[in-house]
Amino acid sequence: MKIRIKLIIFCIVLVLVMILGKYYMDSRNKRNDKTYEFTEAEAAKSLALLFFTRQQCEDGKQDYFGSGEDKKWYEKYVNILLENKPEMKLFTANHKKMNSSLTYKEAEKILLNIGLNKDEIKPLLNGKDSENVKSDEWFKIYAFILEKNLSENSPEKCELTVAWADDDIITDKGMMQYEGQDISSYVDTRAEAFIKDNQIIMFGSQTENTVVYQNVWINGTDGETMHTHFNGKDRDFIVSGLKDKVSEAVADITVENHRVTAVSIKQDRINGKVLEINGNTVEIESFGKLEIEDGFRVYKHFDTVEETDRNSILVGYDVQSFVVAHGKVCAAIINSTITADNIRVLITDSGFKSKYHGNVSLTCNTDYKITYGDISEDKPAGEVLNVTADSPYLASGRVKIQPSGDGRVQLLSVNRAYGNPVYRGSMEVASSAEGLLVVNELSLEHYLYSVVPSEMPISYGIEALKAQAVCARSYAYRHLLSNSCSGDGAHVDDSTSFQVYNNTQESPESIQAVDNTYGEVMMNQGEVISAYFFSTSCGSTTTSEIWGGGSLPYVKSRAVNQAGEISDLTNEQAFDEFIRSDFESYDSSFPWYRWNVFMSMESLTNSINSAIAGLYTASPECVLTLNENGEYKSKPVETIGTLTKLSVGSRLPGGVLNEIILQGSEATVKIVRELNIRKILKPYGNPVRKKDGSENDVMSMLPSAYFVADEIKDGDNITGYQFVGGGYGHGAGMSQNAAKIMSETMSFREILEYFYADIEITGIYQ
Repeated sequence: MKIRIKLIIFCIVLVLVMILGKYYMDSRNKRNDKTYEFTEAEAAKSLALLFFTRQQCEDGKQDYFGSGEDKKWYEKYVNILLENKPEMKLFTANHKKMNSSLTYKEAEKILLNIGLNKDEIKPLLNGKDSENVKSDEWFKIYAFILEKNLSENSPEKCELTVAWADDDIITDKGMMQYEGQDISSYVDTRAEAFIKDNQIIMFGSQTENTVVYQNVWINGTDGETMHTHFNGKDRDFIVSGLKDKVSEAVADITVENHRVTAVSIKQDRINGKVLEINGNTVEIESFGKLEIEDGFRVYKHFDTVEETDRNSILVGYDVQSFVVAHGKVCAAIINSTITADNIRVLITDSGFKSKYHGNVSLTCNTDYKITYGDISEDKPAGEVLNVTADSPYLASGRVKIQPSGDGRVQLLSVNRAYGNPVYRGSMEVASSAEGLLVVNELSLEHYLYSVVPSEMPISYGIEALKAQAVCARSYAYRHLLSNSCSGDGAHVDDSTSFQVYNNTQESPESIQAVDNTYGEVMMNQGEVISAYFFSTSCGSTTTSEIWGGGSLPYVKSRAVNQAGEISDLTNEQAFDEFIRSDFESYDSSFPWYRWNVFMSMESLTNSINSAIAGLYTASPECVLTLNENGEYKSKPVETIGTLTKLSVGSRLPGGVLNEIILQGSEATVKIVRELNIRKILKPYGNPVRKKDGSENDVMSMLPSAYFVADEIKDGDNITGYQFVGGGYGHGAGMSQNAAKIMSETMSFREILEYFYADIEITGIYQ
């Protein structure tokens, strides 16, 4: 009897084990099988993002679902299809219908309505009219739709590794958005996907179930829980058998089938000043150039940890340590904030034509030391050092020249306005494939000693020079922190690409202006501003919209006179009257305040055709060609043929031109932004007459984009254009010539507060 009972119990347990085992396997298989029944709402989303951008969907004008606070995620997609694709009759504004599964019959209707024929879609449907479409099947159907090129801006097919799926979807391609089914099962896998505008449209098949997260920051461990931070998120991993305590370290974490299977801690770190970070290498003082690992990460580690990007690794400073494994740099740990008091300047060749030098010849007015690799040599004052591309000095990397005491380096192979330039600080020469690079490192304040006189005549008076010093310091500080030239081992260069440095030698006046404003910059909303300045206004200034993008709050358009008020100069008639007048302004006594130039149709044609291809290459979004549908679209253009007509287009605040239209025998093109307009209408060879009657016939671009264009005719034929304009430069920020006149009655602070709105002038070294 007892044996029978035991046998019965054994059988029951066996059956339960089998049932539970089957349930476990089924549930595991279900978790691994990421297909599900696709809804009409998801189909609407995928089709809406085929034809439109996410922003266009958000901005749709019609709401077919009616008012209500509980708006569903899919409504915007259905709305834009109903508003703009009514002929397709794809969907209805019905919540119940949208949340129902998509059938093959409905899929067939969709495919036919978007223009496909029955024969070509038949293999996709397999005669399953009444069955529901699975997500992986719709993925294949969608791929087929994209092959038909029904949209100019189609989604992209790719593979994604998903590291986080919550309000944010974090992938190996960056942070993305997603709306629809729960996709948490895709975390720690790699799968096919369709994306557009950082929006995941849908996932397809899983391609890998093993993921390695490289160079993850480990905050600490607690039992079998490892607390980490990467991709901008804190995340806990369960690590079986974790014995040793780990904290403030970097590791590779392997996850297989949603379980951590390996953790590789990286212990080795090095410290040193960063001399260059370029592509896949970083050059560190005393270590030379090291290769950067593909999964390289950068962390700021102060009180808490924050992942940032490699642009936060500031050249010229040593506030970070680098994690190294297998001979490569895996991560950078920034340990403290930076007091940015030194600047690295890339020195261009004579005439500021190129950053590359064929050879470098220099000397010092004191004894100096040269360092290359592990070798140092002392040189006497006046001895000339020559460095060429094959110089043994460069065999171990760069060579550094450091004068003793307060000595100065003189570059004998470079000419500036005052001769061979003399530099404070140290000088470095490095080799590159294109030539030698020369970098001058010195204090930010000493740098300004030679920027101020290179950008403004010292005769303008101390208050104007002090205003220029604060502008120059603010501008330099912004670019220093943004690592603008880190690929060349510098922060800025010495040309007009940033601000001109050491074209004019420092003077007592420029030193006084810098010293009297020591460390002072302009700030807006807690950040140092980009202090734009230019030579001469036409009587008004404009906003930062001239460079595209949004308008900076501190760069305002205003009249450059005591009243500071002016009519709306975006109006063509108002600007025409204004530019032909002698409007009283702080700039009105200067020659460039008003100018004019005549250019024949032949001269204009030559200027346009010589520049247009280059402008397109540099800024394709600013060179738009008229197509057969009457739309201006960006596309490569080599010539417009012969110019037949020039028309001015829209103006920005202050009257500066933002668009011109060039009608030619072969193409009609719209040119956007003031600098492009000035470059394409190059007046070289045509005398530009200034207000004082003097002329300049060697200008490589128009003085400004504040102008009107008068047709000059011979009968009915246009023979050329008379350009009537004013001002010199882009026209945003401070007019330097106006500052000169204003300084006679105003302090430098009043001048700056006049040109820049809502600023605070404060010190950066506090």
